[in-house]
Amino acid sequence: MGFHLGPQRAGDLTPVLTPREYVSLLSNAIEEVVQTSAGRCDSYERGVAHLAAERPGAAVDAFDSFVHLYPDDPVGHRMLGLAHLAAGHFVAGFEHLVFALKILRRDVWLPIPLCESFRLHLEAGLVRLLLLPLCGRLGHRDSVNRLIFEGLVL
Repeated sequence: MGFHLGPQRAGDLTPVLTPREYVSLLSNAIEEVVQTSAGRCDSYERGVAHLAAERPGAAVDAFDSFVHLYPDDPVGHRMLGLAHLAAGHFVAGFEHLVFALKILRRDVWLPIPLCESFRLHLEAGLVRLLLLPLCGRLGHRDSVNRLIFEGLVL
């Protein structure tokens, strides 16, 4: 029997989403977040390669180019934030991670397919996990509680 959301009238047995469909959509969303490089441009790929080779300065430059091409891409800002953190630029890293989260907050309320909604929620959770220790390091202790709370309600 399918999974039902909300009140159900007698005789209405049409499933909104079966558990199998839910797991499949969630699995696809997880795979898309993990495989963020799919469909990205050359500067993004260079940034990933530089990070993997422990060249954070070059990664910052590459992801900065990507973000200039795609300023509303939260993954680009997440990766630029990570590159800045690897280079020891904690404030710049923090700023790009916060910007990624702002983009995700805006996008998560748009009417979108469930799989895309899952991807946005997973991406936002990942950004929050990156921000939590950084907030403590930078002295933004009030932000820690807000990030945890957002993770519970968003």
